[in-house]
Amino acid sequence: MEVRAKKALGQHFLTDQSIARRIVASLSVASPVAAGGAPSVVATGTPPVIPGGAPSVVSDGSPSDPSGGSPAVILSGGEAGVEKSPVLEVGPGMGVLTQYLLQRQDIDLKAVEVDGESVDYLLTHFAGMQGKLLQADYLRLDMNRVFQGPYRVIGNFPYNISSQIFFKILEDKDRVPEVVCMIQKEVAERIAEKPGSKTYGILSVLLQAWYDIEYLFTVGPGAFAPPPKVQSAVIRLTRNGRTSLGCDEKLFKTVVKTAFNQRRKTLRNALKPLLAQRLEASAKSAIIPLHPQGTGERIPPHIAGDVPLQSAPGASDSQSALQSSPAAASPQSSPAAASPQSSPAAASPQSSPAAVFPPSFPAAASLPSFPAQTGNLQAEAAALLNLRAERLGVEDFVLLTRAIQTSSL
Repeated sequence: MEVRAKKALGQHFLTDQSIARRIVASLSVASPVAAGGAPSVVATGTPPVIPGGAPSVVSDGSPSDPSGGSPAVILSGGEAGVEKSPVLEVGPGMGVLTQYLLQRQDIDLKAVEVDGESVDYLLTHFAGMQGKLLQADYLRLDMNRVFQGPYRVIGNFPYNISSQIFFKILEDKDRVPEVVCMIQKEVAERIAEKPGSKTYGILSVLLQAWYDIEYLFTVGPGAFAPPPKVQSAVIRLTRNGRTSLGCDEKLFKTVVKTAFNQRRKTLRNALKPLLAQRLEASAKSAIIPLHPQGTGERIPPHIAGDVPLQSAPGASDSQSALQSSPAAASPQSSPAAASPQSSPAAASPQSSPAAVFPPSFPAAASLPSFPAQTGNLQAEAAALLNLRAERLGVEDFVLLTRAIQTSSL
């Protein structure tokens, strides 16, 4: 039986068995996968991918119906009496990862595949997939139909929708403690990038707000059939335990996306649609409103060293007057600006109980939300407006969001 790699679905089937084992072993609490061992879960005939060889793949340009629809089979849980942790494989294709995932005794595997040919192939060659495979479009799938509680995600993500998959994961971030995936190398580097790089962008900020990102290893085109024209990479996302950002999360996403949509402009110009009314009101007032709860929060070193508050270009006269007053003294020179870790008052009032993960998937140490503003929120946020989006870290975007949310800009 042949499975055609369809361009419309962005399919490039992994054929390298050693890479497949490394990906599966990258899931935490992993049972080692024996190198060279044939999967014990193949039901009939020979394994679908023989170690050292390539699967039978025909590459064409014909599309497949990605509309989702009804499950191919009814989903069921793990074996009775065996504690298993839920894992979802996105886009199993011809099952090169699936064969090793089914060997693991510590997980309850489910898989979602939109391609009907791949679904037929998996059900024919893998007895272990009976009752575990859902034919649907993952991007449209209600994950509450698949798992009642937390679950992990693994897969060789289709490159043409990898960003959409990450946004989908973010929607369910409180139930997804870990993601191990193979994606285009360029996208992997962008996600793991730090502030200051030209590749740093929307996904970098939104994912790093909730996950620790690890770039694990690079995979060449020869590991796939058909081979892609780009390098690939495997990354791991581990939930950082943060339960709140301490600001409106919907507004936070809007600020980040708006800022990077015009990344060549300063934030003052890029965020103009969000700030226009507030900037106009602030310019007309000689008294700039301060954050109602606050007395100071430092600007991160990579920002403070480049744009001192007292010389921030474009600052209004009223801002300059404020910065020269005792009330606008640098938070770093004020006792009230002590490290949030050393001050009970720094705990965010918006923090919520930590997410509960399955016993065999220990939760990361719970992190507090970003510390409550304790200083001149308006002045610090105004300084950030003179920078471009790529210079700001997650904490800086949180500060800007708070300023907009509290009408402090």
